[in-house]
Amino acid sequence: YFTRIMKILPYKTATSNRNITARAGLTVPATLLERLKLGEIIDQQMPVPGSNRGYRHSTLFHTFMLMLHEGAKHLDDIVHLRKDRTLMKLLGFQSIPCSSTLGNWLRSVGKHRASRNVLPEVNRQLLQVSLGTRDQVTLDIDATVIHAKKKSADRTDKGQRGLTPMVGHIAETGQVLHAVLRKGNVPPSARNVEFLYCIEALPEGVRISKFRVDAASDQAAVINLCREQDARFATRAKMSQNVRALIAEIPESEWQPVVDEDGSVSETEFLARTLHTMGETPEAFCLVVQKTRVPCKVKPQDPDTPAPPEQMEIKMQEQQLNPVDEESAQKDGFIYRAIATDLDREGFSDAEIVSDGITSVQTARKIVSKNCAVISVVLICPVVHSEPMRSICT
Repeated sequence: YFTRIMKILPYKTATSNRNITARAGLTVPATLLERLKLGEIIDQQMPVPGSNRGYRHSTLFHTFMLMLHEGAKHLDDIVHLRKDRTLMKLLGFQSIPCSSTLGNWLRSVGKHRASRNVLPEVNRQLLQVSLGTRDQVTLDIDATVIHAKKKSADRTDKGQRGLTPMVGHIAETGQVLHAVLRKGNVPPSARNVEFLYCIEALPEGVRISKFRVDAASDQAAVINLCREQDARFATRAKMSQNVRALIAEIPESEWQPVVDEDGSVSETEFLARTLHTMGETPEAFCLVVQKTRVPCKVKPQDPDTPAPPEQMEIKMQEQQLNPVDEESAQKDGFIYRAIATDLDREGFSDAEIVSDGITSVQTARKIVSKNCAVISVVLICPVVHSEPMRSICT
């Protein structure tokens, strides 16, 4: 097969004694780490290794970062770098730690109190460089599921064993600002207010101007804290009985069709705005509601007439709707989404608020699913040898 391909392509192959590497791209993050002097920060604040033969913390840190950028998923994947003599020469490495050394280092760092201070400082330095002169940022937070095979791992709300770390990232740069490792059986709504104090991890002079999150943080305490910090908020509202009652009171004349980017008017999606308050919030806030018609296989003669129950049931099974959506779909043929926000004070339209809220959740889930797509080290926890990398770093 290879011979046939080479006959088609206008290339010739030959053996060579020259030093060649397929990982030359790793010189970019390696140079960045060196220029930012992140290793120096780690060596200054972490204890000196007990043996003169031991690796410096900066060397282990740099190796770990290069592994992640190389695409490693297990600690044993360090063998790819160890065997690449050309890359080691290119980076100026005399030797590279083995997988067991990396595992021991991660476990010791996870237990050492000094790491609680040094890792946020490393991340703060990196954020300072990437943010430049920006003094306001948007914070998106979301809980993600990390599947684990440890016996000690608890079952998540999805029924799978693993962990559910909470991750906060900056929307403008996609960088992780803060992360907290949590057990698998911890609900996404737990301790979200405490998590918001991650503003302390921001560089000096930078503040959170906007906060976006899904329904797990639709809490009065979260909204009150945002207002105390003078930060605008946009959270996916829970479809409680009070919210559903408010939606039912919206006059039909106030529902406006969604206008797509190309100027076309949607026939299935509509927006409306109302006011909402919680028992512990001192003042009301805006509730932007989106209703979407549930399509059916047989289109009714009258577009305002709900689909036949049998067709509706088939479509709801296809979309895997939750019980609340099923109830509303059966009742009037629509499913509803609501966003609690005060972005209306900034002149945002309903369509902009809905688009901004949905995009924030999608972006958060993409970022937390990429393990370490950026060099933001905010969390290290104990690991087991050869365990998937995403179980030890977010």
